[in-house]
Amino acid sequence: MNIAIFGAGIAGLTCATTLRKQGHHCAVYERDRLAHDAGMGFILMPEAIASMDRLGILLTGDSSGVPLERYICRDIAGKVLYEEAMPPGSRSIRRRELISALVHAAEINNAIRFDAGLASLEFDEQGHATAAVLSSGERIAADLFVGADGVRSRARQALFPNWPAHRARVLEVVGLVRCAKTTHWAKHNLNKFHAAKGGLA
Repeated sequence: MNIAIFGAGIAGLTCATTLRKQGHHCAVYERDRLAHDAGMGFILMPEAIASMDRLGILLTGDSSGVPLERYICRDIAGKVLYEEAMPPGSRSIRRRELISALVHAAEINNAIRFDAGLASLEFDEQGHATAAVLSSGERIAADLFVGADGVRSRARQALFPNWPAHRARVLEVVGLVRCAKTTHWAKHNLNKFHAAKGGLA
């Protein structure tokens, strides 16, 4: 099948990797003008890493991330409130490193089109999607359309125009610090700072 995937983030690229392993041809369309080079980090548990290994998504070299040994919860002054060992094999990885591993595994370096956001979908009389129209006006034909275009999903809006899409509250942000002094202090631990009166962890 020829498959059009809208969104070159984690979901879209994982979908492309899985479908290509099954022999399908995938083209990925991303509304941003550049590759995702920034964004939050991720905590990957051993089960998730094993699943990625089975798909051929290898976290090696520049995309290897950082091993995590302990979870340490601290108050806003840095005092340790609680700690425990992380499951063996856990690691943290920056978003761009994970994206790079996904692009490599999916073998779609030349199949990602940037500045190519989904504008609308066309449907036949039975309600099946027959074509996608990009923000440039270009019309895309495919056997299957996959919407992985994030919180402002045009695919969801086209399929479910009256679906209430509420903004999700962000309660914590995961990131990696590239600073020798901070890295020495943090070691290979997930340090979480928690404000008892509320706020962002």
